Amino acid sequence: MNRLNKIKILYSKNWKLNHNSLASPYKAVIGSILDYNFPCLNSFSKSGLQKLQVIQNTAVRCILKLPLRTSSESLFYTENKLNASKIDHRLSNLLENYLCNSLDYSVPLTKRLVSDVGNRLQSIDKIQKSTDFY
Repeated sequence: MNRLNKIKILYSKNWKLNHNSLASPYKAVIGSILDYNFPCLNSFSKSGLQKLQVIQNTAVRCILKLPLRTSSESLFYTENKLNASKIDHRLSNLLENYLCNSLDYSVPLTKRLVSDVGNRLQSIDKIQKSTDFY
């Protein structure tokens, strides 16, 4: 039985819990996959990320007991009760947090990558400035 089906079964009952209590199993079952696999997920195709978004949307609809026809846009207004966000926003936030923490703790590979990117951006700026005609 996959994780989404477990969430559907768990939330099909009326436990009379608040949204914070309902969000905990969601974060453990779905959120943990995103959190721990974000380096791999950043290389997913757009269609792969859309499939993940559909899974997340279905889980949120089950948790909040919303109709299946609830639009994704309105879902994200109510989804704030769960402190969840769209997949692409979540992945970019996780990447930003990872880079900040790894720079704070002086992870050599990250420092080298950031330095290389900075050097390339500077060289691109120099090329653009030398070819601009003002």
